[in-house]
Amino acid sequence: MFLAIVFLILLAVLLAVSLHFTLFAIRPNCQSPEQQAEKEQRRNQMDPALVQRPFECWELYSGRGTKLTARFYGCGKNEKIVLLNHGYNAPWVSMLKYLPLLQKEGYAVLLPDHQAQGGSQGKWITYGILESEDGLLWLEELRSRFPSAELAVMGESMGAATALLIAEKAEGLRFCIADCPYSDTEEELRYMGRKKFHLPMVVVMPLCKIWFRLLTGRAMGEASPKKYLSQLKTPTLLIHGNDDRVVPVEMSRYLAENSASITYWEAPGAPHAGVIGRYPEEYSRRLKELEQSHEVIA
Repeated sequence: MFLAIVFLILLAVLLAVSLHFTLFAIRPNCQSPEQQAEKEQRRNQMDPALVQRPFECWELYSGRGTKLTARFYGCGKNEKIVLLNHGYNAPWVSMLKYLPLLQKEGYAVLLPDHQAQGGSQGKWITYGILESEDGLLWLEELRSRFPSAELAVMGESMGAATALLIAEKAEGLRFCIADCPYSDTEEELRYMGRKKFHLPMVVVMPLCKIWFRLLTGRAMGEASPKKYLSQLKTPTLLIHGNDDRVVPVEMSRYLAENSASITYWEAPGAPHAGVIGRYPEEYSRRLKELEQSHEVIA
């Protein structure tokens, strides 16, 4: 009887802890635009005037019936367009630092707020599952508005994993740029659970995967760029700072070692999502090389 009571208590604790961690991981908790702008000015020397850059507001509805919003920053005749994907709990403002780089090379930018973040509707963050499905819809919208434009995808952190998932499914993309992506959501959450909460993830994670499916309706394993890596045919520039304390650099090394479509740049001393601030000129050079050295793969 005593052992049964102890077992039930331990089970209740594990269920509570795993639910708390899962909710921490998937519940939207975005900083204000002002907080994000201040963070990017500090981390990447982002020009605060970029927040005032004029844009068009776009909307579409997902297959789930939720309204999605995006900002379109035009450039010339909009003959080249990048679908730019933001990171975890970091909608639009966090990605403005890439605008000067991309527009200098003649790229218009479509910058969506991922579902459940910013101005887009939704309940839970899904680490690239729903986000990449919505990204494919945004590509369709771009093709309907600009039929002759060359399209590419780019992203940072969760947005980088999302960009990879899009590139693994979409056809006809000019290129993909993935800056500090995780290779697998389960592995990333295991890492964060151990590091941030000091949790025994070997016993917590199986329950987290159950909670994830119950709450989001999707399997955590779908949010895994490495799972679909063999489908990646789009020329891809993979970028990771080797002082990243959020997403282990080993994740990008694995992706680079297992795909012929990937060119890998590991930036010395750069923190998570901080390569553009540390190496702006090198970032620009790498983008030019990527654009000039690859044909569109249809």
